[in-house]
Amino acid sequence: IVPGAGKGIDFSAQTPTSATGATTTAEILDHYEEGSWTPVFQNVNTPTYTTQYGIFTRVGRMVLLHGQLTVSGLDTSDGSTVNIGGFPFVGNSTAETCLFTFGRYTNLLSDSKLADFSNVRFGGNYAMLHEGNNADISYAECNSSGTLQFSISYMMN
Repeated sequence: IVPGAGKGIDFSAQTPTSATGATTTAEILDHYEEGSWTPVFQNVNTPTYTTQYGIFTRVGRMVLLHGQLTVSGLDTSDGSTVNIGGFPFVGNSTAETCLFTFGRYTNLLSDSKLADFSNVRFGGNYAMLHEGNNADISYAECNSSGTLQFSISYMMN
């Protein structure tokens, strides 16, 4: 199967959802892609990276990113919000939400700061780390070196 514009794997023979309040808008799987991307810390003086690793899978409008950022020098005097960017696809940021989870190594953030982490603000091509109700986690609250592993999942427009 080689999909072209407006073509793909057609699931229209199935019965669309009948859930209350739900509407089916598409039944053609028209995109699949895997690859690599380069995550970055945004809005901070250029960190000294030792690892910038990222892989992605895109199925239709759904994007799943895995990444690791390791730095040996991070400007911890910067009070701006920890901001992970460089996403390979721009997502739908209308609700400012995405799924975000940390991986095993998160020693760039202290244990107490990890305990305070509660959510992210999704901007379509970046995720900003927050604690509590919309309070930023700043670069000033990070260690000057360490690793941050993460996964992010979001929908494109």
